[in-house]
Amino acid sequence: MQRHSETVRGWRSEACRNFVRPRIPFRALLPGAHTRAFPAHDTAFPTNEDLKTKRRPPLYRVNQPIVQVPLLGITYVENRRAASETIRHVLSTTLNASWNTCGHGSHTTLGVCHSFSRCSSTCTVPNQSHFTFSFVREPVTRFYSGLEVYLARNPRGWVARSDNLTDTILQAVRRKLIGPDTISDAHLHSQVFQLQALVDERSDAHPAATAVVRLDFLGDVKALAGDFWEMMLVANASDTLAQGRLGAMDPGTIEALMAGLRTTRLHNSRSRLKARIRAARTPALDRAVAATYAQDAACLFP
Repeated sequence: MQRHSETVRGWRSEACRNFVRPRIPFRALLPGAHTRAFPAHDTAFPTNEDLKTKRRPPLYRVNQPIVQVPLLGITYVENRRAASETIRHVLSTTLNASWNTCGHGSHTTLGVCHSFSRCSSTCTVPNQSHFTFSFVREPVTRFYSGLEVYLARNPRGWVARSDNLTDTILQAVRRKLIGPDTISDAHLHSQVFQLQALVDERSDAHPAATAVVRLDFLGDVKALAGDFWEMMLVANASDTLAQGRLGAMDPGTIEALMAGLRTTRLHNSRSRLKARIRAARTPALDRAVAATYAQDAACLFP
């Protein structure tokens, strides 16, 4: 309980809100945006106040994939390279919940609020009473995991062809060619950006308004099964739709869910590529990566 509470407090803290870095991760698509900086919780989209005062134009809207679990009254917000595929697989096989539908809500047909045929965070509204959770991962370790996906998808890219992979990655990180601003692969985007999932706050007065989903629980992938169980206990005792749902579940379903979280590992890249990246890691490269993802560390690992 203490670790989870500290993570959520860090996410909601002034230190996190006041952490300033360039707007991410689509700044290359926004003329002049690279010259401006905003706090962490204001990096990707306009607020209602912005829309009223027209202080800046509407920005690129990002819908984060979610999985709603009506049986438990919980919603999972996708955070790539933080056991996301494992969590989605287990929710699908044990609780019949996936991002192909949006729970029992009104947005159950494609094209209403889906993103790439996946249920997205804009299928929810700010006052929706689901218990919302996600999982996070130590930023440096997560970067290398995301880099595996990036290289696997770009086998002929300039990074993959390099003989000195350590120096190539180091220079690319320092020049911001790969990192939180990598437009071509969301697996390298910062966790702060991904967890700022948009929810639908539109009204007649503000037809384009958006807000950010409130996260009730943030677990650590290092303790995936344990933190997931803790999440269900916290949700069960909360004043959300999840209250009291756990006790009504079939014990066999709970056992299968926990067993799946303990044993399932998906989306692993090729062993040769994994070994090459592992061999390329050096203290200097780790420090450069840590500096690049300092926002994640400040907000999620205070």
